[in-house]
Amino acid sequence: ESQRTLVVSNREDPHLRRQLSEGLGIDIVDWVSIDKTATIAAKAEAIRQGCYDLVLLATGFMKHSHEELIRSACRTAGIPSVRANKCRLTGCALAILSHGVGA
Repeated sequence: ESQRTLVVSNREDPHLRRQLSEGLGIDIVDWVSIDKTATIAAKAEAIRQGCYDLVLLATGFMKHSHEELIRSACRTAGIPSVRANKCRLTGCALAILSHGVGA
């Protein structure tokens, strides 16, 4: 069963979404843009409520405060948050492997 995944990045990218889904065998159920603090806060609450199994963070595009908000929610929920610079396929795969997260 694939993991319900949230990607936090600077913008929606349908091509990258497909690459990540197919290449990593994950189910990207949501992709959130980092441009609005209210949106990030809402996703942090969804994480705490258990809506996702995995969170991929495009930290190369994020404010540190947004990253900490998401990572804190993941810690609270016991959900892995994986830092993957710009969220490209190879970077995500390596980051997931280094965290020991099975996709």
